[in-house]
Amino acid sequence: MSRRIGHGCGAVCSAGATPHRQRLGARRRERCGAGSRAHHGRGCVSTVRKTFFILLCFACRMAEGAETGRAVLIGTNVVSLGTYPSTEDRTVHVKIRNGGTGELKIEGVVLTCDCLRIDGYPPSIGVGLTGEVAVTIKKSEIAGAFRRVFHVRTDDPAKRLITMTVEGIATPPGFRIVPDRITLQASETTAKRRFLIAVDETLSSDITGLSWRFPLEGTDVCPRLSKSGHGFLVEVAFSAAAIERLKKNGPSVLTFKYHNGAEVPIPVCCE
Repeated sequence: MSRRIGHGCGAVCSAGATPHRQRLGARRRERCGAGSRAHHGRGCVSTVRKTFFILLCFACRMAEGAETGRAVLIGTNVVSLGTYPSTEDRTVHVKIRNGGTGELKIEGVVLTCDCLRIDGYPPSIGVGLTGEVAVTIKKSEIAGAFRRVFHVRTDDPAKRLITMTVEGIATPPGFRIVPDRITLQASETTAKRRFLIAVDETLSSDITGLSWRFPLEGTDVCPRLSKSGHGFLVEVAFSAAAIERLKKNGPSVLTFKYHNGAEVPIPVCCE
């Protein structure tokens, strides 16, 4: 009897509680299922992030370990040719060393003036070796003081372009300056300098009608010319203002204009 009652009670209680318990169980299963799905989703995102991070680190290490060339310019990127006859070619030699761990490629030379000519460059430079790029200022293409630029292209990611500046003074044919430049001292307050403009015998040595210019405004430069053989002896007086301007602005050019239109430049600097 007691067994039946117990069995019956259990059956009754179980039967009576079934709908309620089923609802609770269903809710729990739903919550557990949602939580499991959310947890699974978070796990997938986390896995993707970890994978991406590992691949990124691997790529960085591969990049760091990659063998690449490194362009190292030997010397300065400004080349001065000084004073020379405009009837002559002048060639600039640019030396580049490969300081990297792989081959360095020279992809070309970019010119910015028809007065320039590419004479040659190596297509590549081995590790630790030095190559040379040659560019020429063509004769009779430039007269007077000039400044020209060209670029050397490389495959170095950090230095795709090496910019070179070439400057100089090309004197017209038939003239020679002795000495070929005027140098002042920074300690001087005023100064006088003399130089000779030698003129070819095929040109007139008439001293009249010559003119000159000095580009530093507000300065007092007074050239005095006198005949000297088949040429001119020039004495130039520089005021204190002229010297100060040279100190501040750097080298300049005193230019004489001759009868035939030729301009004879004389570089002036202050040390």
